[in-house]
Amino acid sequence: MTTTTMARRLPVLVPRSPRMAWRVDRGATAGLLACQISTGVLAALGLFAVTRTATARSLREAGGPWTGS
Repeated sequence: MTTTTMARRLPVLVPRSPRMAWRVDRGATAGLLACQISTGVLAALGLFAVTRTATARSLREAGGPWTGS
């Protein structure tokens, strides 16, 4: 099987996989979905915190607005 053949099958397989998982075990599928959403939210919050920290640090080093400089 070539990469091109696999790539052509993906549009059919992607929606089929969640439907099959839902039929096999709804509880596990719902749990996995909840975990994936939680992971995404927590990752976004972590990136937001890192950005705020980096911004605050660079402002402090540049004599930010709260230093009176």
